[in-house]
Amino acid sequence: MAVKPLAFAYGDVRRYAEAPPDPSPRRELLWIAAYHPELALDAIDPSARRDPRPTVVVEAHGGRLRVVASNDAARSRGIRPGLDLSAAFAFSGALRVLERSPQAERSLLEAAAAAAGRFSPTVSLEPPESLLLEVRASLTLFGGLERLESALAETLARHVAGFRLSAAPTPLAALWLARGGGDDVLALQALPSTLGRLPLGVTRWPDAVLERLAGMGIATIGDCLRLPRDGFARRAGEACLEELDKAVGRRPDLRHGFEAPRYVGYEIDLVDESASVPVLVEAVTQSIARLAHELKVRNAQIRELELVLGHARRAPTVQRFEWLESTADRERILDLLRDRLERIELPAPVTEIRLSAGPLRPAILDAGRLFNGAGNAAEGEAAVRLVERLRGRLGAAAVHGLAPAADHRPERAWVETEPLEALRARARARRASLAAVESAWSLPLRAERPLWLSSTPEPLASRAGRPCLRGRALRLLEGPERIESGWWDGEGIARDYYVALGPEGERLWIFRDRADLGWYLHGRFG
Repeated sequence: MAVKPLAFAYGDVRRYAEAPPDPSPRRELLWIAAYHPELALDAIDPSARRDPRPTVVVEAHGGRLRVVASNDAARSRGIRPGLDLSAAFAFSGALRVLERSPQAERSLLEAAAAAAGRFSPTVSLEPPESLLLEVRASLTLFGGLERLESALAETLARHVAGFRLSAAPTPLAALWLARGGGDDVLALQALPSTLGRLPLGVTRWPDAVLERLAGMGIATIGDCLRLPRDGFARRAGEACLEELDKAVGRRPDLRHGFEAPRYVGYEIDLVDESASVPVLVEAVTQSIARLAHELKVRNAQIRELELVLGHARRAPTVQRFEWLESTADRERILDLLRDRLERIELPAPVTEIRLSAGPLRPAILDAGRLFNGAGNAAEGEAAVRLVERLRGRLGAAAVHGLAPAADHRPERAWVETEPLEALRARARARRASLAAVESAWSLPLRAERPLWLSSTPEPLASRAGRPCLRGRALRLLEGPERIESGWWDGEGIARDYYVALGPEGERLWIFRDRADLGWYLHGRFG
């Protein structure tokens, strides 16, 4: 068998700041900003925008969960980005809550930036939801700004629909116009008047600065431009004044160009077609050895890999692999591939094997610990590899982590998270002292919670007011812990929880409903 490298990469490193000077200094640049207001939602669940259930994406901000994106159903109920989650529940109790995924947003944004590279050699990321393109030299090629914007919007929509485009002679002005829904501005002299109508919220300045300016009656960018420069700098800060100057073209605004992700691939032609697992594993092992060497030479790591098994008269069998953390470890990569290949069912013998790994990421090496660090690091790596193997066997959707949610009702007090985030939170909790954990969650006491919680509480029989299970009375060990919450959304609860001892010595979590005075089994301790 012969192994042939497929060296393919997308894009080169570009820095607008390092571009050669324009021989015609009078020529104005023209930037297009592509802004996606709901990228945080589409990155997690693209179908959520059409979901009739009110859905929001939240992230922690100042010790609270804050809404960063919402679908149409949530907005129709008055839920807007910036609202605290507790306040959002007041607008709608049947609220679907998703945790923000910066990694998924970055992946979508990078894919859109790579596609936008055909319209301009200068593409810049403006995380978390925007792109910037310098297109003055591309106008003639695409037949003018209107046709270029139409083609760009169509290209971006193939990756994720919903980008809003605006053009201006400076990148920051284009970005503010896109956020504010403004029209294109082609002349530098027209920027102050056009930007002046935009609200200050499009600047994304710190909340304290915006509140201070609002207290002075300043609501638009035009109000800021009319203020004395020294006075504005004292009240808002030099950084805000500098952004104003960049937006209207008084100062240069140098941007880093986007480097599209690079990939590495290999192709193996089998001498004789084969359905033998050992033969396939041996062929893949050779490719992974070459891949590991290539990653070492490039000082790179990968998180995704695609394996294509070609057949003579059948459609190819495609297997995709993903690791929780970027890696260049040959054995770690092989573990996941071998595990999948040993269980794969092939529709026909394999004639060729193609392997594509990437995008390549810069290698980040963990620093060793001088005292008592090796054991913890090894334990953490073992947990990560276990989760990777579980996801490889069961699918990524079947394995997830858990995180607390801002709701006292036990059945709503948790949300699904990425496994890696859960593992990191567990490591942080181990390092934190008990006092720090209590302070972080602002709880007066740390009530014990069961490992297993039933989706619907199970009714229990009672005898003389005492709860029973399988005909035997339960002995109450701890309690009551009263939980009364949810009255604002029509699904309120009023319960007294107890830790009880079951007939077989198991520890149970039961409650007495204060509405119907019935007893219910809600969970079991491990």
